[in-house]
Amino acid sequence: WFTAQFRQATTQHTWQKDIDGISGATLSVNALKKQVTTALALNSLIP
Repeated sequence: WFTAQFRQATTQHTWQKDIDGISGATLSVNALKKQVTTALALNSLIP
């Protein structure tokens, strides 16, 4: 259920505010948000 929240993420959407965290895993959730943001940014550079 957690990773399914990222499936519709785009660079134009403020999806980070809509992600439900996992109790006790704040650092992991924040790290994954940063990874998804980076992946989306890099993907937008590919023609």
